[in-house]
Amino acid sequence: DIHMLEDGRLLVEDIDGTNYSFKVSPFVGYFFKDNLCIGGRFGYSRSMIKLNSTSLNISEDLNFDIENFYNLRHIYTGAVFFRNYISLGNSKRFALFNEVRLSAGGGQGKTISGVDEELRGSYQDILEMELGLIPGVTAFIAESVAVEASINVLGFSYKKYDQTRNQVYQGSFESSGVNFKVDILSINIGVSFYFDRLFGNSKKKKN
Repeated sequence: DIHMLEDGRLLVEDIDGTNYSFKVSPFVGYFFKDNLCIGGRFGYSRSMIKLNSTSLNISEDLNFDIENFYNLRHIYTGAVFFRNYISLGNSKRFALFNEVRLSAGGGQGKTISGVDEELRGSYQDILEMELGLIPGVTAFIAESVAVEASINVLGFSYKKYDQTRNQVYQGSFESSGVNFKVDILSINIGVSFYFDRLFGNSKKKKN
């Protein structure tokens, strides 16, 4: 992101680098009662930021450059969830749902900056746990195929990081808190397949 200060100056400028992030989260669920579903979910996320150079312009007297910065992080998660569906009127094509999800996961991250004698780096072991509330909407595009959109609005999270810096110094820190926010840029979109006909009267779904 490029941010502008009140006097019109750019806070971050002359950015030269690359970054990416992606996340996959397949799940399977079982309808034990009409409109009530329980299931499990597996997730994997990975992100990378590489800055060849960038300038931070905080004030007229405080400016500095960042060069050769690299950060890589990946997380594996597992979760159990409970969903409650609500039909929109008499429609059998659209429905709202509310999902309560308990997830836990872990992964690694590393950060490297500088070159040659100025090279610095840190390695992290990451543990994350979260209890979240995720509302969403389902739209059937075929008899057994639906498109879903959801967004995280409320959650209690716990995180722990064990870090080794420059292969010498070790430390750890923990954080926890409750988040209540709506970020329209983090909408989750997926496709679900319903296999009730394949399993007799039972209703199963897989994404």
